[in-house]
Amino acid sequence: MDKRESEIRHATRRAKERYALTLSKGDFKEITRDITTGNSSFIKKVSNTRSVHDVLFKGITLRVVYDKLRKCIVTFLHVR
Repeated sequence: MDKRESEIRHATRRAKERYALTLSKGDFKEITRDITTGNSSFIKKVSNTRSVHDVLFKGITLRVVYDKLRKCIVTFLHVR
């Protein structure tokens, strides 16, 4: 398993744990597209490759960490 696959697996578990969501590949693509097209609220830069965003998905605000190098969601965080 490569790093990208590992990140996606981790994010899938955290979405279930923190938001009670079971996300499909299509759902991940939709959330990622919202980030890359500017349809999310940028929260902060975490590193040179990772940033935190709030994304509206099916009426729920999801806080996610996005990895621009691997073009995937790394994890889901709690919105405070």
